[in-house]
This record gives sequence, structure tokens and C-alpha cells, in this order.
Amino acid sequence: MNQPELGKKIAELRKQKGFTQEELAFKTNLNVRSIQRIESGEVTPRLFTLKILGEQLDYDFNTNQESEVNFWLLLMHISSVIPIIIIPVLIWAWKKEEVPEIREQGIDVINFQLSMTIYLFAASMSIFLVIGLIILPFMGIFIFFVTIINTIKVANKQSYKYPLTIKFLSNSNANII
Repeated sequence: MNQPELGKKIAELRKQKGFTQEELAFKTNLNVRSIQRIESGEVTPRLFTLKILGEQLDYDFNTNQESEVNFWLLLMHISSVIPIIIIPVLIWAWKKEEVPEIREQGIDVINFQLSMTIYLFAASMSIFLVIGLIILPFMGIFIFFVTIINTIKVANKQSYKYPLTIKFLSNSNANII
């Protein structure tokens, strides 16, 4: 549903419920101007806003947004193939307030990438002791397969696990970043 259609649908549902824009704004803790701008098609509401509006209007706006959420989740998980922490941190910081799944799974991906970065650094420092020459390839293979398996599991809506992960972030302190 594109923005003008979405705005019209929200206005239609609001009127069917017998709400004024002010009443809907009060019930959703949004300001009246936001409701007006959404209904007129001036702005596209965030997923979180659509969820709140959907709860008050008894309508599921999420059906069209699911593919977008899946895209960001899969991108965040597959980015672990290369332990560069920037990609999942950017996705997580940008989308965590809109989508609870990104908030929760992003913490797991970030913890995994931070852990693997530390392990890879330690293994690279042990190259001088020769053991690093053995550990580094195994670490690369391990990271690759864990990432691919978990990305496939997320795509199939199954539970996943990142082994050997240090819990730097948890849901209770996730607002640090």
C-alpha cells in the first residue's frame, strides 16, 4: 500500500470507529498534526506508528511491511560473514525502535561479531607461535557456516544460536549504542 492509499485507509478506519483525529491522537499518544499529515499523505508513518494505529483501529497494517522487516533481518545476519561490526550496528540503531525483532536479533548479531573480532585478533596475534596458522582458517570456516546456518534459520522463522558469543549487550542495556 503506497502512502496516499495508506493515509486514506487510516482516515476511513478512523471514521468507521467514530474517532476524530484528536481522539485517535489521544488514544495513540501521537500528536494531532502527525495524524493529519499521515492521513493527508504528507508523511509515511514508521512501523511502530502503524502498529499503534492498527491496535486502535483494529487493523493489521503489518502485512505489507513483513517483507521489509525480513530484508533487514536477513541483511543484518548475513553481514556476520565478514566480522565488520558497522553494518549490523547501523541497521540495529536505525530500525530497533520500529521493529522488536531487529532490536532483539541485532543484539545477538552484534555480540557475535564483537566476540569473533576479539577471537580473530587473538588468533592473529598467535601466528607468531604457529598455532594461529591453524586457528585462523578454522575460525573463518566456523564464522562462515554459523552465519549461513543462522541466516537460513531466520529466513525460515526458526530459532537460531550464535555459539561462543560473549554477551556484551543484553536487552536491558541495549540503549548504549
